[in-house]
Amino acid sequence: LAALALPPVRVAAGRAALALSQGNAWYRSIVEFEPLLFSGLSPARDELAGLLRDLGLLPLGLLAGLFVLGRRCKVGGRGERARAALIAYWALSFLALTLWHRRFIVYLLPPMAILSWESVRAGAAALRRRAPIFATRWAEPALSALGLLLLLAPAAPALASAAEPSPDPWTDDLAPELAWLRGQPSAPGREAVLSEWGVGHAIQWFADKPVVANGFGTEGGDRALEDVAAVYHAATAADAEQVLARRRAGYLLVGYPLDELYYSHPFAPPGAPLDVHVERSWRDGRTRRLDPALATRFLARLYFFDGALDGFGGFRLLHESALLTRTGDVLAAQFKTFGVVAGARLEISGAAPGAAVYLTVRCRTCRGRSFSWTATSHADGAGRAGFRVPYATGWNSATWADPAVILAGDRRVVREVPEPAVLLGQRIDVKL
Repeated sequence: LAALALPPVRVAAGRAALALSQGNAWYRSIVEFEPLLFSGLSPARDELAGLLRDLGLLPLGLLAGLFVLGRRCKVGGRGERARAALIAYWALSFLALTLWHRRFIVYLLPPMAILSWESVRAGAAALRRRAPIFATRWAEPALSALGLLLLLAPAAPALASAAEPSPDPWTDDLAPELAWLRGQPSAPGREAVLSEWGVGHAIQWFADKPVVANGFGTEGGDRALEDVAAVYHAATAADAEQVLARRRAGYLLVGYPLDELYYSHPFAPPGAPLDVHVERSWRDGRTRRLDPALATRFLARLYFFDGALDGFGGFRLLHESALLTRTGDVLAAQFKTFGVVAGARLEISGAAPGAAVYLTVRCRTCRGRSFSWTATSHADGAGRAGFRVPYATGWNSATWADPAVILAGDRRVVREVPEPAVLLGQRIDVKL
């Protein structure tokens, strides 16, 4: 209590209390801060099966060990009671904390191991006293070892697999994406990468680029999570571009958008709609319900449609990862990296007044997938129309783009778009 008079200690204690109580939306979104059992993230039967798989019967060994310590306190001396009190306090404190927040299970493991060993030792000693067959000198150590193996037996497959970790599809898919990003140039004033906070440190390490948000969450920078959420929940691409420009972000790494929209919503601007609804039940686990309006949101349109829509002239798909995710009938890469560009400004002339003018750029990604970036405009009274095109003819990093095709009635023009025009927002005049 006296130490709390020191400002550094007081600040640290305040942050610890904030985390322990899940005092803000960021802590409430982290799985490690969920209860160990009956969290609603998974059915309770799956949570119990997971504990058995990971810990075996060690939790029972912990409880039995506490009983053994209690009996020793009755017959032991002062030193034995002090030792028992220390271990019991250690175990019970972190058992309570672990049931509250599962992240504490790492700290529970040492007293759990000690108490499990105490319980099997006590059981072996009791057998030796009661059964003459176990009266030999080696019986008690052998029985203790056997008891420990029985406690660990349900976890044996997990322990064996830990020696040779199985591939993690998520990280194995992310690492090559970031390795590619490391080799990409950064424009002055556009050095940063905006992504969800959970991959921020990975970007800093593997891609060697600064990020808007990282794993420090609400302590990772002033309004970092708020600005990420403002981009994700932007009503239009133009709104997202304003935040990206202020944050000096030249790259936008987009993962599975449904999770990102849900977990970032508490930090979104006031009035932002919640398009992904999550319901939790200890019986059935977590279920997700989608609002149909989700398809109109900036992040969903960028991810699912590659930004190949009107108003997305400031974003070009540069690279996508190998692993696919499924949402309904839609397959999409797990990670997509978009470049934030000024966009070439194509000024079209020679169309009939009021006529619809269409522009199409055929693209092919690094995975061989093809899509078309399209935009529509209408000619004014002088027969002019304008487009903002984010793709240069040729290679756009790892994405190939064909020349732009402009159609207006029976008139058709094919025009190459140079890279400097895309980067600097230069004007290109096109006459039909």
